[in-house]
Amino acid sequence: KEREIAQLRRRFRSGKTNIGHIYGCFVSSKGEILSEFNQGLGLMAEEDADMLLSLLKKTMSGSINRNLIEIEFSTKQVLESEEHRLLTELRTTELKEQDVVHKLFDKIIGSYVSEDNYVILVAHDRCDVFAKNSEGEDHEESSSSFPFIVCAVCPVKMGKSVMSYYMPGNCFRSICADTAVGAPEFGFTFPAFEDGGANIYKTLYYTHDLAHGRPELVTALFGAEEMPMPAAEQKQTFAGMLSETMAEDCSMKVV
Repeated sequence: KEREIAQLRRRFRSGKTNIGHIYGCFVSSKGEILSEFNQGLGLMAEEDADMLLSLLKKTMSGSINRNLIEIEFSTKQVLESEEHRLLTELRTTELKEQDVVHKLFDKIIGSYVSEDNYVILVAHDRCDVFAKNSEGEDHEESSSSFPFIVCAVCPVKMGKSVMSYYMPGNCFRSICADTAVGAPEFGFTFPAFEDGGANIYKTLYYTHDLAHGRPELVTALFGAEEMPMPAAEQKQTFAGMLSETMAEDCSMKVV
């Protein structure tokens, strides 16, 4: 799994990705969409495009079962659920249907509470998959492709004032940077990339906060009634069980 995730992560650079546009919206802390955008990467400076791609890339960072959590869909969900149908439509339409993209925005905004303004970023990519030869090396031509969508939700905060030297006036003055986009709070990739292909029964969910996996978001986006226990809670639970078990005999031999 880690190797396949790393394979996708390497794509999020100019010249490596097939992402042509990044769609999104700027949302207030009250849940109001303030603006929407369709950012063409080909029209941006390479440095700016790489910074934007790096935000999406961060939703594939961390360790499995810690920051990265596999959410599984049942067969019934794949066949009938609204949540899986929306994810599939986003993937098959390559985000070109505005009403479908808006449904995703509405689901996120309706289940996410934030003290800060934030941006929702979503993109479609298509990864070439190369078959291996008998020596374990990739063939020169791809044998198939893996189309997928990736989404990131990032906080937006006002920049801090800094002191600047203003040459025309021959003086110092305070200037304030515009809004600054932070690293993603959460995001996801659909479908999961396994064994060189798509597993439509899974999605890879990312959370920055190890103590809180945002189950309300997981339910809204994926229809999951339960999700794996957050890593911080797992650690605390294990420590409590260990303490209770060894309370009477905490000798070095037992440890």
